[in-house]
Amino acid sequence: MYRGGKQFHKSSFVIFYLDSDEKRFGFTSSKRVGNAILRNRGKRVLKSIVLQHCENMKSGYYVIVAKEALNKMDYSRVQADFEKGIRYLKLYENR
Repeated sequence: MYRGGKQFHKSSFVIFYLDSDEKRFGFTSSKRVGNAILRNRGKRVLKSIVLQHCENMKSGYYVIVAKEALNKMDYSRVQADFEKGIRYLKLYENR
């Protein structure tokens, strides 16, 4: 997935995508992000953003990795970056 798929890097997260017939999402965060509270908060933020967009996204395997800058950013900024990422990777179903 990391070598053969598409990827989009931002300061707050990374999206990895691999084409498939089913739609699956995975969220991860390393200890570099902070303690368990900060890691889980970052994953919750990403999950809520993905939940808003998942119906319009193409089928495939997605891995979204939280980075330490995510916890310092405003929710709307992370959401705008995520939308920019899925447009860049052309992962919208109807676009």
